[in-house]
Amino acid sequence: MAKSYALAAIEDNPYQKAIGHLLRDAFAEMGHTLIVTYLPGKRALVMSNAGYLDGEVARVATTSDSYPNLIKVPVAIGQFKATAITYQAPDVYENFEQFKPYRLGILRGIIWSKKWTYNYSHIYANNYNEMIRMLKVNRFAYAFGDHAIFTHIKKTTNDTFKILEPPIFQYNLYPFIHKSHAALIPDLVNALKQIDMTEGLDTRLQRYFHSELQHYLKN
Repeated sequence: MAKSYALAAIEDNPYQKAIGHLLRDAFAEMGHTLIVTYLPGKRALVMSNAGYLDGEVARVATTSDSYPNLIKVPVAIGQFKATAITYQAPDVYENFEQFKPYRLGILRGIIWSKKWTYNYSHIYANNYNEMIRMLKVNRFAYAFGDHAIFTHIKKTTNDTFKILEPPIFQYNLYPFIHKSHAALIPDLVNALKQIDMTEGLDTRLQRYFHSELQHYLKN
């Protein structure tokens, strides 16, 4: 029987939106409808774990450690690389201590950057466009975010900011389903494998990501 499900995604994030499109395709393969609800990062996890939503489109593998009602779907659906950008030198990442003398820019609601900059001087931005505007006018010296998003913004806009290499860290992303819907997981795994066989998960994801990023940059 066809049903409708709702998964949470982090708001103002074109990569999460792209993964949402990919999962809609997978749920359609299963004969179901997927609604993606966009929320601030932590609020999304709280609501999903409480069962107000049916899961998360993409989170790190260890999410269940802190949110035990969410079960990982064992298919890596994307990858996150944490990185920094700057308009000044140096543009090489050595260790996080190198940022200690500077004011830093982080995205509101993103847990990893808040945790890593806890004892550092930092300012919040509401989205990537605002973050880059603030960086340009020297509100902070370095900004932190997703390597893929920064790379596409730089390529698309010909901006001159530097992306520090290598990334600060990287990890795979997985869908998570609330335990009340655990029976969905085998079918979802099969649907994702079918997409991977016919087109490739990453190929389709990158197509959606490119489209979402074009829309994002116009706003």
